[in-house]
Amino acid sequence: MQAELPNLEARRKQLLLQKQQKSLYLLIPGGLGLVLLTGYLWQFMGWVALATVVLPLFFVVLILFEYHKWLTPRLQRQLQQAIGDKILGQAYPNWTFQADDHMDLQTFEAMGVANGYKLREASNLITGQLEDTAFAFCHLLVYEQERDESDPFFNGLLLVFDYHKSFKGKTVVVRDSAQALLGTYLGKKVQEFGWKGLELVYLEDSIFEQLFAVYGDDQITSRYILTTSMMQNLITLRYKYGEEVAFSFLDGKVAVAIDHVYLYKTYIESPIHLEAAVDQFLRPIEMVRDVIETLQLNTRIWTK
Repeated sequence: MQAELPNLEARRKQLLLQKQQKSLYLLIPGGLGLVLLTGYLWQFMGWVALATVVLPLFFVVLILFEYHKWLTPRLQRQLQQAIGDKILGQAYPNWTFQADDHMDLQTFEAMGVANGYKLREASNLITGQLEDTAFAFCHLLVYEQERDESDPFFNGLLLVFDYHKSFKGKTVVVRDSAQALLGTYLGKKVQEFGWKGLELVYLEDSIFEQLFAVYGDDQITSRYILTTSMMQNLITLRYKYGEEVAFSFLDGKVAVAIDHVYLYKTYIESPIHLEAAVDQFLRPIEMVRDVIETLQLNTRIWTK
């Protein structure tokens, strides 16, 4: 990768120059228009003309600011795409990276981890296959509809894997907040009312039920998926990635949402720190590998 740094730096500088030129395309006509307007009004209004152009000047500055907000992320994604292509091309040449794309968000909605959310950012889609397991993942930045946007509801990875067993229907494994708030007995009673059209699934692992609540559309299918070893594997991921991890088993696939995994991002205004960029880019890939190994998704003793 070090040999690619001069080319990547040249690309960064090219994008930075593109940003500066496009800003000038807006600033020069706007500034010239204000000068001409001031000169024209000066003939009739004198010093009052200067006060008259304050409002147009404010709008020019506002338009330029909003244009920067729109343009800068797009140019940064182009740089991310260039760097990501180089990293992936050397590490995993058969995978694809699309900095400006994401998965269908129905997968995230089906997990039910956010009620009435609004999406701020979805990007950095990577698709590929590790041994026998096909996967896709992307980054999501999500806010709740009624909450302050300084506090995101979810800022992490959504991962979807081909499951190693065939099944139909839906099983969702989420944080057991009811028991944490109300205690085991009352929490269980609240859960028995169901959740998003699914019914509470009863399991025999007491440690698992302290950490998670499980809902599904079929008790037998949910127990077929959540074997003793699978529950232990989910507990392992819960302890490793935190209490906000959630799982969804839907029509032959498993989705995993891991909060607090932040976006791989580069900035066209700053020189590229290649080692940091590589580490940040590969971190979620290592998490993908870890989830596949922990859930034993490459153990294909069942035929799909």
